[in-house]
Amino acid sequence: FAEEAKHLENLGKQTTQIPTLFAYFTEDQRQYLIQEFIDGLTLEQWLKQNKPLSEDEIWYVLERLLVVLKVVHSNNIIHRDITAVCEQIYHKNKLVNGF
Repeated sequence: FAEEAKHLENLGKQTTQIPTLFAYFTEDQRQYLIQEFIDGLTLEQWLKQNKPLSEDEIWYVLERLLVVLKVVHSNNIIHRDITAVCEQIYHKNKLVNGF
């Protein structure tokens, strides 16, 4: 847990598209991550509330997701949970990875 949290902390310092990790700890045999709160919708929620994406909009979302994956993979980390529920869009469709 501590090793993964340190990786997450480091990733948040490398790009604004990954929420900042403020703290991590274990208490009563439970593990906690305290991350920056990003107000907005998940990609899944956004898609349900809006019209289908155009090809240009799809490329926009994919390009931002690929920026995050490049940072993650350059640190020898594999993102194991890429779904529309995990990816978040907020403020002018800026994509934030929801590790």
